[in-house]
This record gives sequence, C-alpha cells and structure tokens, in this order.
Amino acid sequence: MNNKPLIIIMLSAFSFILIMYICSCYFIIQISSSFPRGIYLKKNVSEIISTGQVVLFEIPAEIKNLMINRKWIPENVRYYLMKPVAATAGDHVSVQSGGVFVNHMYKGPVKKVDQQGLKLPQYHFYGELKQNTFFLLASAHNSFDSRYFGPIHQRSIISIVEPFILFP
Repeated sequence: MNNKPLIIIMLSAFSFILIMYICSCYFIIQISSSFPRGIYLKKNVSEIISTGQVVLFEIPAEIKNLMINRKWIPENVRYYLMKPVAATAGDHVSVQSGGVFVNHMYKGPVKKVDQQGLKLPQYHFYGELKQNTFFLLASAHNSFDSRYFGPIHQRSIISIVEPFILFP
C-alpha cells in the first residue's frame, strides 16, 4: 500500500495551518463594508496612539453580545473591530442625536436604527476624553463605532494596523 499521497496531503495541511497561524500574528483580514477591505499589517502598540491611526481592538462584552444577536459577527469565532482614532485624551467629544462632534467639528450622524431597522444603542456624551481612552470613528455612514458604544480604553487595543493589500 502506497501511503505517499496521504503523507503529502497531511504535510500540506499542516504547512497551511502553520503558515496561517504565523501570518495571523502579523496580519489581519478586514472584510466588513464599513472600512476598506483588505489585509492589514499589525504593528506594536508601544508607540503613542494618535488621531488618524487605525487600531484593532477587543469588542466590549455587551456590544459583542448585541453584534452576535444581530448576526453581524459569528458567535464562535474570535472577532475584533478595526476603526480609526478620531479623538484622544484631552479632545472634546460630543455625541448627541444631532451627530458626533470632535473638538466642535461635525464628524457624522448618529443613527437611531441599523440597516435591519433595529434600534441602535444610543450613547450620549459631552466632555473631554480621559487619559488612555480613544474615540473611534469611521467615515462610513453605516459604521458601528464609538458613537454607539463610547470610547475604548487603551487596554482593549490589540495593535495599530496599516493597509498591506487592499481589495477593490
């Protein structure tokens, strides 16, 4: 009996899994419509996080449950969000029914319902961001970001990301 094809298949599968694991340490795939789709390079968060950078972060537990219940993300998959930093500690942020303002400049609307017609969380805030917190806000009109769940603490940020390959 010739086991050579079985051994080749097993080695190929093992190699594929090993390569995917190694790549996951350095890269993340972005497939959501609220941000440019593609492969992003993860960078260390040891540098100071500033406005305009894009960060990868853990989803707050209560928000993750909402996203799973609405089938926005799969339940049994480790899933993160990726959003640009719109404000950092000391910046003035206002989130109200009239929209989102950062340092008194309009940044976008706050919707009452999602694309399915379901009520969105309504986060209201007026003031300066505290130390080690970041207000994450994408420019896409359908982005689920800090305007609905508030600022993210630095301990929730996994890495800064930069585009590696963007998909059309």
